[in-house]
Amino acid sequence: MDDPNMHAYGDDNDRLKPCPFCGAAAEIITLAGEDDPGIGAQCVQCTSSACGAASGLIYPLMDDVTDLLHERWNKRFNAKLSGAEGVRS
Repeated sequence: MDDPNMHAYGDDNDRLKPCPFCGAAAEIITLAGEDDPGIGAQCVQCTSSACGAASGLIYPLMDDVTDLLHERWNKRFNAKLSGAEGVRS
């Protein structure tokens, strides 16, 4: 049974954050498959042609991976919370 609270529509969880490198908008793109154009890998990509940052490719295998793409793109490293602030390599 689906939990109606699983998806918080209307909050920031259903939108892509700006590119972490240049601040431009991001979008989900689908790359066409060789044999079937409707089946291909998906990723999040920065819309700035000068930047070109992109997430890793995900092959959906008949599943909707939009939530996973949002989650991975929107995840940001936080040095203060991780205890790595001030650490130099």
